Amino acid sequence: MLALLAVVLVACGDDSSEHAAQLHPLSGAVEVEIDGVIHPVDEDHPLEVGYTVRTGPTGRAEILWPDGSVTRLDYLTVFSIVEIGDSPSTVRGRQTAGNT
Repeated sequence: MLALLAVVLVACGDDSSEHAAQLHPLSGAVEVEIDGVIHPVDEDHPLEVGYTVRTGPTGRAEILWPDGSVTRLDYLTVFSIVEIGDSPSTVRGRQTAGNT
């Protein structure tokens, strides 16, 4: 089953952010795939359009968006960032496994 997640966010405050989003691992195995290469993540990591986050059997993570909102990823989740718009921010992701 393929799920497409679309969220509209109203941006507040300063528009200047270094990255589109930030991955914050919480527990267990967390990985990010960038251009087909998988990298284990054990500390905060920038996320951009085209990146895919994977959590393992005990892995949990959060995606921190520039406007302060949060997407929490449960174990065995695969979440790809499809689009991040400007003000008002539009975030589209594709979740192909797991729970958010």
